[in-house]
Amino acid sequence: MRSQAQNIRVLCHFGPNIRRNQRLNRATRAQLKTLRTVFQQRPAFLRTCLRCLASAACATGNVAILDWVNQFGLELPSLAPARNAVRIGDLKLLQWLWENGFEATDPMLLKLAMEYSHLDVVHWLVERGYEVNSLDLIKFAENASVLRFLVEHGPPLDLATAKDLVLENRNIEIAWWVPENVRKLLVLDALQDEDGEVLWWILAHTKFQDEGVQNSIRDAIQCASKDTKQWLQANLRNVEACCWCFPTSNKRRTAQ
Repeated sequence: MRSQAQNIRVLCHFGPNIRRNQRLNRATRAQLKTLRTVFQQRPAFLRTCLRCLASAACATGNVAILDWVNQFGLELPSLAPARNAVRIGDLKLLQWLWENGFEATDPMLLKLAMEYSHLDVVHWLVERGYEVNSLDLIKFAENASVLRFLVEHGPPLDLATAKDLVLENRNIEIAWWVPENVRKLLVLDALQDEDGEVLWWILAHTKFQDEGVQNSIRDAIQCASKDTKQWLQANLRNVEACCWCFPTSNKRRTAQ
């Protein structure tokens, strides 16, 4: 906390022109009188006390205390308070910093919100102009809800990013929001690696409507190992959405 306090300045304006704000937790006349007296006698001591008070308020998200100190002239030259607010998911503190002019444009904020899985903070930052303009940012997300929001508001997932999220990090459910042509390639990779979990989830939970894509997957299944084909038939043959995966099913449907 000491290092954070060193990045905070309190200007100690105790005169009639202290900052006014409708939301301000204003100092009483008695408080102002006491502060003026102490400041005249021990200015460095009072600055240190107010600085530590503001630092503790930033660390704990105590907006009321920050409001109170801010009327005396609060300066936060460091980005640490905003980053800490994002890291702990304290949206109320982040909003206060923004509304009072302390939150600078810092691309790290969105990255931190993704990394710590604070969907409400991610949503709030995007609404205020932060852009999900890089697929590298999406890799910092740690849960499906944040991933879904980022996929919907960011650039389309390419194969490399989809493989990293679905195959490597096992965020398999994100395949739901991956374009069909990319999902096809994920299925082909999973077939090659005999990754039954990925195969079953994508084929059973997502739709492949393009006939060419269906043909590619069906052909790849026929070229898979005997064990893989048997496993797929045992686990998918009763799933109506997957009837197109097996040539025998298609023949039966055509004959009927």
